[in-house]
Amino acid sequence: MNELTWLNFYVPATNFVLFLVLFFVCFRSVFVRMAEQQRSEFLQGKNEAEREKKSAESQLRDLLYQEQELAKKNQAMMEQAEVDSQLRAQQIIDDAQFKSDQIRQEAERLMGADVLAAKKNLYYELQKHIEDTLDGKVQKMGAKSKNMFLATQLQDWTQLASGVSDDSMLGFEKRSEV
Repeated sequence: MNELTWLNFYVPATNFVLFLVLFFVCFRSVFVRMAEQQRSEFLQGKNEAEREKKSAESQLRDLLYQEQELAKKNQAMMEQAEVDSQLRAQQIIDDAQFKSDQIRQEAERLMGADVLAAKKNLYYELQKHIEDTLDGKVQKMGAKSKNMFLATQLQDWTQLASGVSDDSMLGFEKRSEV
């Protein structure tokens, strides 16, 4: 009953082919427009991606350059800080040396003043002791022996006090006023 004849087979196949051809002819422009639109969107996306890539590469170069500049500045600042710290340390050492020299000079001056004061006190004590001794001995002696005794005592006293002179006493008084 249902025998397959060439007409039964080729007629539906021909209809299908005609349908495809007519469909392609009628809707070809729509397909072409869709393909062109997709192509233009793809190209537009590609161009935008390339622009963004170039922009990102440019920003990367700028950031790398800034990093290098900051590294150079950091190195320069570290070197300057090292130099400044060495200068400051040397300045502190120099100030300390200056202060210690001042203290040493002041101590030497005070010790010299103390020595002069001690010499002065010794000078006055010797003078008082000699005067007291002379007064006691002179009262016991006669006039001629008094003069001779006074001369020898004056010589002895001068030799004893030769280490402390009136000039050195005046120098002490002048220095102590300063």
